[in-house]
Amino acid sequence: MASRSWADWAGWSSGSNETSEIRKPGITKIIMMNAFSVLSPTCHRAEYLIDQECCPKCPPGSRVKTDCTEFRSTSCLSCIDGSFIDEPTGRKQCFLCTNCDSGSGLRIKTSCTTLSNTVCEPLDGFYCTDSDKDNNCIAAQKHTSCEPGQYIRHKGTAFTDTVCTDCSSDTFSDGTSTSCRSHTKCESLNLQLIKAGTASTDAQCGEHSSNTTVIVGAVSGTLAVALVIAFGISLAFWCKKKKILKTQSVVLMKTANMSYEKSWRRKPLNTVTFLIIMMNVFSVLSITCHRAEYLIGQECCPMCPPGNRVKTDCTEFRSTSCLPCIDGSFMDEPTGHKQCFPCINCDSGSGLRIKTSCTTLSNTVCEPLDGFYCTDSDKDNKHNCIAAQKHTSCEPGQYIRLKGTAFTDTVCTHCSSDTFSDGTSTSCQSHTKCDSPNLQLIKAGTASTDAECGEKSSNTAVIFGSVIGAVGLVTLVIALGIFRFWYKNKKSSQNSEERRNDEDAAKREPLRLQGLSSV
Repeated sequence: MASRSWADWAGWSSGSNETSEIRKPGITKIIMMNAFSVLSPTCHRAEYLIDQECCPKCPPGSRVKTDCTEFRSTSCLSCIDGSFIDEPTGRKQCFLCTNCDSGSGLRIKTSCTTLSNTVCEPLDGFYCTDSDKDNNCIAAQKHTSCEPGQYIRHKGTAFTDTVCTDCSSDTFSDGTSTSCRSHTKCESLNLQLIKAGTASTDAQCGEHSSNTTVIVGAVSGTLAVALVIAFGISLAFWCKKKKILKTQSVVLMKTANMSYEKSWRRKPLNTVTFLIIMMNVFSVLSITCHRAEYLIGQECCPMCPPGNRVKTDCTEFRSTSCLPCIDGSFMDEPTGHKQCFPCINCDSGSGLRIKTSCTTLSNTVCEPLDGFYCTDSDKDNKHNCIAAQKHTSCEPGQYIRLKGTAFTDTVCTHCSSDTFSDGTSTSCQSHTKCDSPNLQLIKAGTASTDAECGEKSSNTAVIFGSVIGAVGLVTLVIALGIFRFWYKNKKSSQNSEERRNDEDAAKREPLRLQGLSSV
């Protein structure tokens, strides 16, 4: 069989005009049908692609039983107990419900249905340490217990742990209180220190040893003297009575008189001694000052009022002299101090600013700058911040689980799989799913970046190739038609000219022959 030229396939070869008229629209139709057949698998959002067919998705709470065909729609089945589907789907299996494991510190907040997953929350005394993309807690841990010598600075919540801080000097806590208490100052209660306070226990006070010793000594001494005197008198009386029986009555009488006189001479002396001792005891016991007084030497002086300090102590003849505190100092309670306390400086370099300015009656109250949180506060005023720190910045791949406040730091949590965050958002976003019929994955998503999608290379190549091929084929066919038309016209012109030349030659030939014959 002879080979066929491209012109023969195109239907433009000579002698086949009728065939060309039939084939030209047939080729165009085939090309266009192929192009539209490639473009057709682009499904609606409520459809899913299966074997080049767009099938309707099953509604939430259902799964696909059988896919659709050319003659029937998708067949769906409801999810069974313990499973769910929360969006229209083309899946043939429902998702299993999450189990809130009490052994992991979790309990059910919202039960699972066929339309939604279980929502878990931490048990009482626990806090969430990990959550999914929908902020559903998936892991929890028990709150930290503060140790003796620490106080609960921030109580634990469902999403934050307990924050413990060590007590400062001269304060104590057993670990269960929200602030440290100052050690009892025994001297202010006119008591003496029995046992010094620690970070976990208060100081122990007792009666002054001097008072106790004097009282006990005085009483014991008095009783001892009385007993000695009584014993001496009894002994002397017994001895003298015995002597009367052995000696002469005159001698006995003299001895008795002498003993009697001696015994009565001692009585006034013993009474004076007792009175002196008792006066000393009462003089010691009398030095107990009122709460609004302070002890200086052996004198109780009136305290100066808040906002003042002592200039001169009181004497027997005048009261306490007071002076107001100068600017930059304060005294917030009645006092016997001769100097006011200096006001606190809210240092911006330490992340602090003034909340309430200092007066002569109260100290400065500081608060954290914007973007900072308090790390230590005044033992006497927990709202007065004395140290602050900048909020933690979440890194790419983490999301802001809890925004920082003036008293708590920012809480960052890593994104779960198939989600991402640049570190500035309050939740992780799901990676774009490039499962649409006309998209393909160009670059996989990471914990900090989204997935990159692009047109599917197969569809693009086919469409582009089909269009280019169709345009090229049409152009070639048109070019061949033009060439054929030009070629036929040229050939006809050549034939006509040759015929005219032949006719002219034929006409000139008899004349030439006549000329030759005449010669």
